Amino acid sequence: LSIILAPAAKVSAQDTVRLTLEAAVEQGLAHNYTLRNQQLAIDLADSEQDKLNARKMPVISAGGDLRTNIVLPVTIIPGSAFNNQGQNEGDRKIRFGTTFNIIGSVEAEYALVDPTLSADRQLAEAGRLLQGTLYEAQKQQQKLVIAEAWYNVFLHQEQTRLSSDKLM
Repeated sequence: LSIILAPAAKVSAQDTVRLTLEAAVEQGLAHNYTLRNQQLAIDLADSEQDKLNARKMPVISAGGDLRTNIVLPVTIIPGSAFNNQGQNEGDRKIRFGTTFNIIGSVEAEYALVDPTLSADRQLAEAGRLLQGTLYEAQKQQQKLVIAEAWYNVFLHQEQTRLSSDKLM
């Protein structure tokens, strides 16, 4: 079976496209934006499951800091603190620290117990199953719409052919 899709006002060999029912369904499903959007929803549900799987992985973070002290802090200690039996010493200036300070850290965290992970995984799996079911339902609905349109055009063509045969 083939179908002729062309505007009623202009029928010419250049405007005629012949499609079998299978080809019309295949082409209609391939170019359907609703199905493409539903496939994206399935991909999002899959990525949600990937996020949940990553929650059980350890988290490692690192940091670092480099500081340059142009002026070192000075502490003045009174000379009486160093007074040796009758000797009178002046106050002492003591500098603490270094000109450069480097600090580094590495942290690792691992959640031994995550009470919500199991429930979240079940929700994500149910969401994925729902999106897959919706996709299949929309795909069947689109097949039905395409087939109905194809048969309507085919019926119209047959009616046109039969009426033109009766006129001749």
